[in-house]
Amino acid sequence: AILYRVFVEKANYVFYITDVGQSLHFKMLFDLSRYLKLIDNNTIVFEHIPCGFVFNENGKKIKTRSGESKDLLLFFNELVETNKKICFESIGNSLDALSSSITFSSNLLKFHELSLHRLNDFFFNINKILKTSKHSFIFILYAFTRIQSILRTFTLRYKNFRYSKLRLVTIYEYDLCFLINKFSFVFECSFQLCMPHKLVEYLYTLSNCFNLFFEKCKIFYHSNMDTRFLLCMSVYNIMLECFFILGLDYSHRL
Repeated sequence: AILYRVFVEKANYVFYITDVGQSLHFKMLFDLSRYLKLIDNNTIVFEHIPCGFVFNENGKKIKTRSGESKDLLLFFNELVETNKKICFESIGNSLDALSSSITFSSNLLKFHELSLHRLNDFFFNINKILKTSKHSFIFILYAFTRIQSILRTFTLRYKNFRYSKLRLVTIYEYDLCFLINKFSFVFECSFQLCMPHKLVEYLYTLSNCFNLFFEKCKIFYHSNMDTRFLLCMSVYNIMLECFFILGLDYSHRL
């Protein structure tokens, strides 16, 4: 496998993502490959990225080779059926409810997994996912929907708006501006450490900070309206970037 990656695929970066139980195996493999000079650290990077174990609803470790593993599609279908009832109560139309349920369930499953520390264990448990991640994900979507509404209203009312100098006058503006400037640092840490949960935590913190800013600071018809609009625009763009990086779809109806 090492020879194929180096001489056939001519890869520059090779990442192996398995459970933490394989760590010693890959360490020995890489050490031996370097000893035999199959790997040159200056030209190609081999790295093992360990993850936690995967357990079923009963807390039993899932072993794919034993044939006891539950199909991810079956688990996803159960999640869709659970959310479909909620979507139908909100939307009414069965087809729209099914479409929204599929999109929301996909997002919820990804959000739950990405919000966990990479080395933590993962449980295929619908109730656990709904309990721990549903409210957090909806909270983020509500903040994003708020910003969209502000931007639409602002664009309609102030078509000839011109950007002015940033002027922070309240603690809520300072806090939001601080988090906006922190995005590049968080992204770099998340990327370098292969820890997407850091970006998820940042997204939740940013949403919480924005909601507090929205409640405490008047945006329209205020002397500092220019600055507050710029803050909203910045948060909106950062949230779009986070959704894109994490593979989350923000377009479905709440």
